[in-house]
Amino acid sequence: MWLVTGGCGYIGSHVVRSFTEHGEEVVVLDDLSTGTAERLPLAIDVRIARCSDAANALSDLPPDSLEGVVHLAGMKDPRASMREPLNYWRSNVAESLSLLEWATSMGIRNFIFSSSSSVYGPRPNAQTTDSPNPVSTYGFTKLTCERMLGSVAHTGALNGVSLRYFNVVGAGDFAASADTGADNVVPRFANAIRNDEPLTIYGFQFPTPDGTCIRDYIDVRDLADAHWLVANQLRSQPNSVPRVINVSRGIPVSVLEIAKLAEGHRNESTSRLVLVDPAPGDPAVVFGEMSACLAEWGWSPRYSLDQSISDHFSRMG
Repeated sequence: MWLVTGGCGYIGSHVVRSFTEHGEEVVVLDDLSTGTAERLPLAIDVRIARCSDAANALSDLPPDSLEGVVHLAGMKDPRASMREPLNYWRSNVAESLSLLEWATSMGIRNFIFSSSSSVYGPRPNAQTTDSPNPVSTYGFTKLTCERMLGSVAHTGALNGVSLRYFNVVGAGDFAASADTGADNVVPRFANAIRNDEPLTIYGFQFPTPDGTCIRDYIDVRDLADAHWLVANQLRSQPNSVPRVINVSRGIPVSVLEIAKLAEGHRNESTSRLVLVDPAPGDPAVVFGEMSACLAEWGWSPRYSLDQSISDHFSRMG
């Protein structure tokens, strides 16, 4: 059985479904601060609690019933982290510390941590061997958790891996599967189009070909399958799993290009864009090289960016 923290969230619900579709038994721990149980099949065991209360919330599980943890719970907005840093340190680092303490005390062998490309800071073609250089509190909290997990894994107490993934888009074919993050670019653009409003682009004088930020977009379904693949590899060949893995398509795409794809879903031919100053903590360029181990294990992205955006519009509530 695998524990998925934050399993009622946008990414977490797709991870849960990927695991169950591959025959895994899953239990979810989520405080429902941003997630909703509506995203999960009724048969999924959902425990409503914070990670720091895992010992109480999961006390009825038989000893040795959990073979691993997929830790996705946490706060995820780089811009908000610059406004409310203490909330991010508490939610992302303190809660992760509590969860790691509990996992090691229970003898759980495998731990997959949801990290982020934000640890790189501004970086074209980011590779896991590159030195981290986060520019937001969010990025610093993710890097801190990576190092915390790595130090525990170094003792042999568990097998730990951090998945650094890039901008997540797309939606599965189930209720509430679309991303609802108000500051994430695709839902922000989609909501503006639904409300017949202009699309706001933060930053238009970056040193990029069209002046807008460049990012790397990965479909949430591909990302979810990568989680299961890593979990399976940890179970069968843990020594083959690197401590850090990039989950990306490795294709740089500008925010203006995303806006144009989104505008294709507006019921008129005229594009309406508003260009404003960039937000603090927004690096100009971040895209990454997919870790080679994923391809070696049989993973490759299945969904194009256009398909991901179309599916988001199809699944909007």
